[in-house]
Amino acid sequence: MNPTYRARHPVAVAEHFYYPHVPGALPHYRQNLVAAISRTAKVIVTREGVEHYDLDADADEREPQAGSLAAFDAACRVDHVSPPTIKTVIDHLDGWQTSSGAQTA
Repeated sequence: MNPTYRARHPVAVAEHFYYPHVPGALPHYRQNLVAAISRTAKVIVTREGVEHYDLDADADEREPQAGSLAAFDAACRVDHVSPPTIKTVIDHLDGWQTSSGAQTA
């Protein structure tokens, strides 16, 4: 990836919308999800709550930890993401968390 582009976009956000007509979808994916990833952290908001990954310690994302949007906010600050970018991402994630009825940690 272009380093200049990555510097201007330090957090990636992805949304997954569940389509009920896909046979065999795993239960975890039978819901709408949103994920955000910075240099060292990833967070996924599901109806069950927030999964947090420390990408330095768990690069293969095998062991999600219960987390919070505040923990992802803190990780973004460590990654030197600008405060306005962090606010935009956290507000977006929080909107999903609120609309999905996710449990908060």
